[in-house]
Amino acid sequence: MTLIISNYKQPHKFPTPLFKTMTRIQELASIIYTKTNHLDQFLVSHGQRTPSFDIDGPDALDLPTDLQASRDQIIDATTELRELLQGPKELLLNNSVS
Repeated sequence: MTLIISNYKQPHKFPTPLFKTMTRIQELASIIYTKTNHLDQFLVSHGQRTPSFDIDGPDALDLPTDLQASRDQIIDATTELRELLQGPKELLLNNSVS
């Protein structure tokens, strides 16, 4: 980006910003990572088993209200990320009724 400043005889070039705006898929990945980390830390610190399909895995998670909201946000973000990565054609084909 070049910006001419009247006090300068030469154009002054400002550096490119270090942080760019994240794309939607980056935002979703960040939400998933951050909230999953927080949820996992809670489970581990409270001696709860983490979700798994093992025979002795938990049937449900016992979470406080704020972490239940985080869980819902993780599920919503993973669903949206999957749908975005599938794209409209694959999404419609995979979800069509036969």
